[in-house]
Amino acid sequence: MFHRAHPDSSVHLAEDASNLTVTDFNTSSSTVVIIHGYTESHSSNTVQAIRDAYLHASDLNVVVINWWSLARGPRYEVAARNTKEVGRSLANFLDNLIRETQGAARRDLHIVGFSLGAQVAGIAAGQLTTGKLLRITDHDRFPRKGPRGQRLSPALDPAKPIFEIRDDAERLDASDAEFVQVIHTASGFLSFLEPVGHADFYPNGGRAPQPPCPGGEGDV
Repeated sequence: MFHRAHPDSSVHLAEDASNLTVTDFNTSSSTVVIIHGYTESHSSNTVQAIRDAYLHASDLNVVVINWWSLARGPRYEVAARNTKEVGRSLANFLDNLIRETQGAARRDLHIVGFSLGAQVAGIAAGQLTTGKLLRITDHDRFPRKGPRGQRLSPALDPAKPIFEIRDDAERLDASDAEFVQVIHTASGFLSFLEPVGHADFYPNGGRAPQPPCPGGEGDV
């Protein structure tokens, strides 16, 4: 977990959230949970950029899920299969976090996932026992307002290979939270072109490369 007081050093949270009381977790603040994608880790540039942007914008609890050992590859299909296990573990952690905070964590919880991380978010949300999430959030820099006033940001490019043939319970879809917003920036082969949330956005047509980035559809 990262906090404004220690933006560059993390505090480990146990899966059962048993050590929550000895950390500086603030139950009155929003909580952002960041889930990295394929071949990445908690220290990847993308994760650090999202973490820093949220901490700069507001005083938050930022929890980064590090599943690098299961996402590192080189076989994508193995990493995709591992999303089920990671999703189950994340659901268990979130349930424990919500219980330890007497429900406070659930009231303003943002799930931030991209690529395979977006699929982990969907799997975890579908297995929560403490109630449905208000929103699944992701790779936007700052929170925005939803149609009913709820704060949200979008899921970025949910991974497509293998997940296009999975049941909804095993991937991200609109039933996973009260409001799921998705931004498609490299859609087609590696990520979904079809809408998968309540609101799906397609900047510059939703395909790579996005300006000013070089490369093509394979560079996500």
